[in-house]
Amino acid sequence: MAEHLISQGYKDASASLAGAVLEDGLRKICANNGIKLKSTEDISSLNQKLADASVYNRLTQKKVQVWNDIRNNADHGHFEGYTKDDVEEMIKGIKDFLEKCYS
Repeated sequence: MAEHLISQGYKDASASLAGAVLEDGLRKICANNGIKLKSTEDISSLNQKLADASVYNRLTQKKVQVWNDIRNNADHGHFEGYTKDDVEEMIKGIKDFLEKCYS
């Protein structure tokens, strides 16, 4: 759906949706690795826990943080804080990341 939205020119909705998919994926990766979570965990805290547990490296942690920054800009109305190209890269990056983490 995020790909469809971006292709139709809806970069902001696409960024928000891609971020939600990322957060859901991070929660599942935590569960698969026995990492206990609180219901209030956000992408930043999930990302920190996964990196601290060496589920992935610090470079990957930085990539996830960039995607989180784009999502937060979209969710908080800072639409000038990122471009359509940023969102397209975000979507591709999240897809690749989640495929790698689930394989």
